[in-house]
Amino acid sequence: MKIDVKIKKMERVPWESIQDLQPMDFKNDYHSEKIKQSILKHNYASPIHVWDDNGQLYAVDGHLRMDLLKELKSEGADIPDKLPVVFLDLPDRETAVKYLLEVFNTKSNPINQDSLNQWMEELDVTLEELDVSLDDLHVEIEDNMDDYADDDLSKNDESAMPKKPKIEIELETVNDLDQLKDEIEKIAAEMYLDIKISVDYE
Repeated sequence: MKIDVKIKKMERVPWESIQDLQPMDFKNDYHSEKIKQSILKHNYASPIHVWDDNGQLYAVDGHLRMDLLKELKSEGADIPDKLPVVFLDLPDRETAVKYLLEVFNTKSNPINQDSLNQWMEELDVTLEELDVSLDDLHVEIEDNMDDYADDDLSKNDESAMPKKPKIEIELETVNDLDQLKDEIEKIAAEMYLDIKISVDYE
């Protein structure tokens, strides 16, 4: 099996001339504010990936970053006219779309919290010293229910056991359901939660 290199080159280009390959509103921009703050804090550190279609560049990855850079520029941020971008070696639009979907939109694996803690200990540094918030990381919080020993908790004392949150909401009309569902999914995405929404019609 041969692994080819699909990165052709990196070059500074007029980033505002790059066109979107994907349609508008293709993805929900739940994390736009976090990414915007990351750009303000860390500057342009994650390059846009492009496909060159006979001189016209299309963004295969980095659509939201481009939008946020334009927004920041309109707000007065000083952004270079040319930014380094990664050119992908892709033969046609169909292949570019395939890479957009299968390479740059795969679900990221969460960080193991125990491993993160151990790594910080080995480096002798804390997240606070790195100015990194745990809330901004995709960290997998393990359920430690098994850590509760039987002799530590009374079997009859249910209040001592951690409980899963349960929310009950009554809607006036069925039309409110879609809007509520979108809001819940947005909050869940911000918190990297997997949720299940059930509806009971009475």
